[in-house]
Amino acid sequence: MAYPEKFYKDIIQYEDLSRLAYFNDHVVGAVCCRISVAKENNIERRSLYIMTLGCFAAYRQMGIGTR
Repeated sequence: MAYPEKFYKDIIQYEDLSRLAYFNDHVVGAVCCRISVAKENNIERRSLYIMTLGCFAAYRQMGIGTR
């Protein structure tokens, strides 16, 4: 899936929760997350939301996404 340029500019703000996957010193995948905060009955609940998770087709089924 292709995302618009604005999406990539916006995810820069989540650099603490973004990672690249490497295989033999080559980037083969990436993940970008954000923390969602919701209040319910004066209790703050945080959850991790995976915005994007991808791996080049040639490197799938190798456990890269799981790691």
